[in-house]
Amino acid sequence: MRLIRLATSLIQDFSKQSDTVNLDGRGGLIPSLVQKNILDPSCLNKSNPTARQLAFGLMGWTLMLYTPNPSYNEPSSLQIHDEGSSCFDTLSQPAEVSNRSFLELVCGFGKVFPWKEIQDVPSNALSDQLHPANLNVATLFKSYGVTVKWVSCFTSHLEFHEVTRKLSIFCLPSFCKLHDGNETAMERYNFHSVPYKPPKFSVAQVMQEILLSYQLFFLNSSQACQYYRRKQRQVLKTVIPEGNQIDPTLDWLCGYHQTKSSESSLPERTVFSKEVDFPVFAERLSKLQKFASKQQSGTLKAVWSDHRNFEALYTFRAVIIFGTVSVILSFIQVVLQAIQTTYTMKSYSNRGNEGGIG
Repeated sequence: MRLIRLATSLIQDFSKQSDTVNLDGRGGLIPSLVQKNILDPSCLNKSNPTARQLAFGLMGWTLMLYTPNPSYNEPSSLQIHDEGSSCFDTLSQPAEVSNRSFLELVCGFGKVFPWKEIQDVPSNALSDQLHPANLNVATLFKSYGVTVKWVSCFTSHLEFHEVTRKLSIFCLPSFCKLHDGNETAMERYNFHSVPYKPPKFSVAQVMQEILLSYQLFFLNSSQACQYYRRKQRQVLKTVIPEGNQIDPTLDWLCGYHQTKSSESSLPERTVFSKEVDFPVFAERLSKLQKFASKQQSGTLKAVWSDHRNFEALYTFRAVIIFGTVSVILSFIQVVLQAIQTTYTMKSYSNRGNEGGIG
């Protein structure tokens, strides 16, 4: 933890001092660390790959754009873990790219940021509205078999794999709270010039949307909060490195401490807008929304909890409830008639016996 704090402080100071952020180019991170007497001057030698691996790892661990995969067998390449993400086109680049700007280096792995895609359906085919009742993690799991995959890179947040039915969710929202303003160090990395960026793209906007997404998937649904407390928190303990604690901000945003008698300080919302609330992540949310709209509830339990069409849901529930009540009342009526018939037959039998004796 001390190393991460030190690295974060160093990178923030470095990003403020340098106009062009890179690893070992002119004014890069490695020369800056050498100047501060943190690294040995021998690290400036281009034939020394260790310093590049260290700088590349520090940038990844502190900015959470990727998870570095230090390669000791191939020190001449910069490698990352894919975490099952589809945003990476490659997991390795030659170490020579370290003299490029950091934005170019990161984009060399693929479209690591949420990007604008060409819609394969008409724009009016999917509603702009997102309802927590339909898309909270409890409903996604119970109705559609979608499971949560916790990731440590915010660039993979809300990626949805239809085949495996896994939804990636960033597990460190405290990081987003540190960078949800417009004056953070990350804004110095020129991320606003991403060529495939969606509308209103900025680092601050990305962070704000990630924080808001926990309301959509967890906090505004008591079932989702319960699902997090009972199941997902146990899954998290197997994901995070041993000895580390679960992000307290994540616990709060997922309703871990929320009970029936307590209320969240955030106002409860029943609907969100992709255009207004999630302009950056709109494409990823549309993919999940489209998947959910195509699914058919296969069991009565799934149909009962399917909130996609409230009119159909309430009609189905009314039919089940009144149908069940009708069946119960009919059964009670049959039982009472049987009891009455039995009692009548006994009465006639007793009268016949009394007449025979007389």
